[in-house]
Amino acid sequence: GRTGASPPATPTTALRRRPLRFIRSFAATEGFLPEPPREFLLLVCYYCSEMFFAVVVGALTASTRLFSAPLPSLYEEAERGLTERGQFEARLAGETPSAELAASDSPVSSLRDRGVARIDGALSRETAEKLRVFVAEERRRSEDAVTVGRVPRLSRFADVLLKKNRADVLLPLDDAVVVKALRELFRSPLGETIEAVLGGGSVLRECSCLVADPGAPRQVAHPDTPWRADPAALLTCFVSLQPVELDMGPTLFFPGTHSEEAHAQFFHSDEAVKDDFIRRTPTLVSTLGVGDVSIFDSRTIHCGTANVHADRSRYLFYVSFLDANVRDPGNPGSIRPCYDNVLTFDAIRSALASPDAVPPLFTTLSEDDFRAAKTPPPPAAKITKTKKKNPKKKTTSPKGFGGR
Repeated sequence: GRTGASPPATPTTALRRRPLRFIRSFAATEGFLPEPPREFLLLVCYYCSEMFFAVVVGALTASTRLFSAPLPSLYEEAERGLTERGQFEARLAGETPSAELAASDSPVSSLRDRGVARIDGALSRETAEKLRVFVAEERRRSEDAVTVGRVPRLSRFADVLLKKNRADVLLPLDDAVVVKALRELFRSPLGETIEAVLGGGSVLRECSCLVADPGAPRQVAHPDTPWRADPAALLTCFVSLQPVELDMGPTLFFPGTHSEEAHAQFFHSDEAVKDDFIRRTPTLVSTLGVGDVSIFDSRTIHCGTANVHADRSRYLFYVSFLDANVRDPGNPGSIRPCYDNVLTFDAIRSALASPDAVPPLFTTLSEDDFRAAKTPPPPAAKITKTKKKNPKKKTTSPKGFGGR
């Protein structure tokens, strides 16, 4: 039973119970010090406790930072993986020399045989510059309106692959600058090419501007739509609004890859087959002058290269037209909802023939666009007019079958 007697004092228990007394007696016994002063022992204990406290607090702080630091999102992880893949593909494609995409004598034949063509001077330098300035201002306005929740994001921007330093700005058709650009394009050989390939009943699928700022990474190679047995279902026209030089991220095309065989190799389950395909397929780099156009079959494999310029952004105004017999090309269109699938090539050409700066047809359609009110609306109780429903919100995936 318990006797109340203390157990024999071991050095450990003695140190735990009376640290100062133990240190003094131990030092005196071993001959280290004759009799250490109490002040000295207090200083030793003080500094030892300070060191212990610093170690413990440091460890706790480090662990807190480790576990409280925000983990990368799935989107960030996906973007990082795609960026690394794009860099890897750049090295693969670099093993085969690239040629410059040259102007085509017959754009229709070039589209049929290679899946891509170039048309120079479709837009005047003056109009291109005005449109570039307008897009930059519209981008800022749209970002502000989306940030404060005044308009839905998808009514102003399309989803684009690798969003870092990139934007896909959806453009209004009731602006005089945009209309002037469309007029010039329709009156150029570009308009003739679209009509010859898709016909006057083809539908406006996209009207937007891709902006790649300095630092925009190289995209992975991709087609915008999957292969299908029909002839070209979707034609996309990239119009340069400034000179596009090699260091500004020009589009890289893999000519002739709008075929079933090319898609079978590119999307092969064995990654090595795809890598070998990218390594040995010749490429065309789309360096453009102001107002020049690269037009391509949406099945053609391509990618935007990295913009490594110190201070110049790349602006590509683009429109796409969809064959009237194709309901879904497998690619969400970059266009404001109020214009989606309602304007044919012939209807646009007829509207642009009017002398008005903005054709009445475009003004009417734009009434259904989301517009940020300049002044706050009156309280709900005072509103007697039935509110017009906003267009149905579209569900989208990142731009293109693999991205722009």
